[in-house]
Amino acid sequence: MKHRGLTTLLLIVVAVSFLSACSPFRPSVRTSPAGKLPQEFSLFPSGPERPERWWQEFNDSELNALIEEALSGSFTLKEAWARLKQAKALAVQSGASLYPDLSVTSGSSYKRERSESSSGDRKITSTEAYSLGLTASYELDLWGRIRSEQEAKILDATSTREDLNAAAMTLASEVTGNWISIISQRMQKQVLNKQLDINATYLKLIELRFRKGMVSSLDVYQQRQVVEQVKAQVPLVEEQEQLLMHTLALLLGKPPRTSLAISRNTLPESSEIPKTGLPADLLAARPDVRS
Repeated sequence: MKHRGLTTLLLIVVAVSFLSACSPFRPSVRTSPAGKLPQEFSLFPSGPERPERWWQEFNDSELNALIEEALSGSFTLKEAWARLKQAKALAVQSGASLYPDLSVTSGSSYKRERSESSSGDRKITSTEAYSLGLTASYELDLWGRIRSEQEAKILDATSTREDLNAAAMTLASEVTGNWISIISQRMQKQVLNKQLDINATYLKLIELRFRKGMVSSLDVYQQRQVVEQVKAQVPLVEEQEQLLMHTLALLLGKPPRTSLAISRNTLPESSEIPKTGLPADLLAARPDVRS
């Protein structure tokens, strides 16, 4: 009897320990008090609020059209959008496990038999049968597993949405960067052409002075070399512009050699720098950080 009592006591202790380990109680997390932060940062304390469509601050209709086309035709964004819809569907599906599961079953059968009696009479018998059933099942969320899975799926959907926003922001910045680089190459080409005209005019003056014996042939050769050096830079700038145009076409979801209508040859005027706020606010506005 004494041995049996010790065994029973030991089983009770083990059972209590097991149940305490499975307790749904969540300990409170201790958080240190937040320090006082200034309302504004010392850099750019005043200015307009940060716009969501920041590229519209350039006031260029061609750039706006390019970015809208890129956002609507990008395969990367379409893939991210499909992942977002999948994550939302999984979140809804995980929440459905908190409620009873009802299922309806139905069926029908038809049977036809021929029989012949000993007297030679033939008889045909038809039988029809129908069935309808309703079943219900419910999983008791005793330890909070189902609700925790639902919360995890909701957080996954939120993270996927922020990934989509980050991809859209990255795509818009890439299109804008290529657009600015294309205009910069055109401006550089204009500078090279002006420099080439000036050097060519100066070469004519040196050749005139050489014919009058005022300078040596070395001066003529040196100036010709300067002209050729500037002339050789023009194809490189044009090649870089074409490469940027091909990259921009890919960002728009088009073949590389697609002709794009970019008529601007000068950079737009910079608008007023928006209000920055605190550095922590800037980080909180980034979709990749929120994800």
